[in-house]
Amino acid sequence: MSSRIANETRLSARLIRISFIVIVLALMAITAVFAVYSNNQAKEDLSNDLKVLSNILGNRSSAALVFGDRPTAERNLQST
Repeated sequence: MSSRIANETRLSARLIRISFIVIVLALMAITAVFAVYSNNQAKEDLSNDLKVLSNILGNRSSAALVFGDRPTAERNLQST
């Protein structure tokens, strides 16, 4: 009878260890996925910000370039 209890105890200890390892590996995988997603999101946000700034600069400078207003064009470029 005691060997049966010992076997059940060993089995439950093994199951606990396996569960712990699976949980740790799952958390590591989730962390890796989150890190990759965050990095891609940051790159996309930076790209969108640069597009907005380039559109603003282009809109501010187009009139100065059309009318040959060099001081205004230079001032627009220096303001960014």
